Amino acid sequence: FGDFGFLDEEPLNKCLAALGVMGVVVVFANAVDECLLIRKRQQLRHGKIALPSLEQLETLINNKRNAGEGDYISEADYVVETLLKGELVDPQILLAIRRSFYWKANAASNGKRNSLITSEDLAALWKVKNMAGAPGAPTLDVDDLLGHGSPR
Repeated sequence: FGDFGFLDEEPLNKCLAALGVMGVVVVFANAVDECLLIRKRQQLRHGKIALPSLEQLETLINNKRNAGEGDYISEADYVVETLLKGELVDPQILLAIRRSFYWKANAASNGKRNSLITSEDLAALWKVKNMAGAPGAPTLDVDDLLGHGSPR
């Protein structure tokens, strides 16, 4: 019992056994990672980790005030800070999402810096897209999601 004599027979058997062991290790590592992520989400839901401190919120307000963006923190600012502090979102992905929003808002407001996209702006974007010969169904391509697209 417990004799792995089949490993001595052929190199093909050794190769298959090695691949099997690697597969088990990968599955086990993914299971452990998923368990840790579930625990982190549970701690976040209960407010035990990642919530910004008063000092961090004050820093956010000061940064916005210095940039001339107002003397307040929006819900979006709070959510982004929480996701970053809890390491639940990759900063590069967040940057790509912000860049995509910037291009959409910039195109919607005729090149002016804007932090909102209104329904009128969206209608104007559809009009421009339809005039360019694009299909009428609303779709997002990879460039739009990653912010590589440019305003038309």
